[in-house]
Amino acid sequence: MALPVTIDTNAPANTDSPEQGDNKIREIKQQMVDLLGLPTAAQAYLLLNLQNGKQGIRNFVANASFETWAAGATSAPTGWTLSGTGATIARSTDEFHGTYAAEVTNGVGNQGEIQFNCLTQAGGTSYIRNRTFTLIAWVKTSTAARVNTNLNDGVSAGSSASHSGGGTYEVLLATRTCDAAATALTARLITTAGAAITATWDAIAIVEGGAATAFGGSYTGPEVVGLQIAVYADAEA
Repeated sequence: MALPVTIDTNAPANTDSPEQGDNKIREIKQQMVDLLGLPTAAQAYLLLNLQNGKQGIRNFVANASFETWAAGATSAPTGWTLSGTGATIARSTDEFHGTYAAEVTNGVGNQGEIQFNCLTQAGGTSYIRNRTFTLIAWVKTSTAARVNTNLNDGVSAGSSASHSGGGTYEVLLATRTCDAAATALTARLITTAGAAITATWDAIAIVEGGAATAFGGSYTGPEVVGLQIAVYADAEA
């Protein structure tokens, strides 16, 4: 989902008051929501680095938009692990962002999932312990109450609500304050046991902070993005 952006480097100096600036930021964000046709719940994810003076939020997930499939189009994307008896995965062009998405089908009667442990990217156990992180994932499926996410620290986990089954992309959020003995920071993208169904995942992020507070600055992957008007641009490592 690409969005053309033109930045006028010759624009006059800003003479707005702080209140006028805040109003303009709100107006711009609402215009972006309207333009992209996103649900109201996604407004926080139009990540402009214009709010609260913040200069970036790092996504700790590598290959976050499933653009790299070094082992082939029917093996887990690079950096990710597929698990579950009979579970299969395929590279899909039914993407939310970028070029590809990950299409996961569980085995009949079994749970299926893909996982990414970003402990190293997040700075190791000494950093994550007692800190709060939020997992954000976009997914589509046509079956209700079977597809959800889980952010696991090796001791316990925070889980998201389930997809509605409406057949369109929805954003799922899971927040976890890591245990003092945490050993992992793993995104789990889950289809629970039952009949075989397909869930298409894209644009995954783990960021530091709770769901209500994590999104005040610009989205960044390994590189800092000065002005990002997009939803979960790639975070390739």
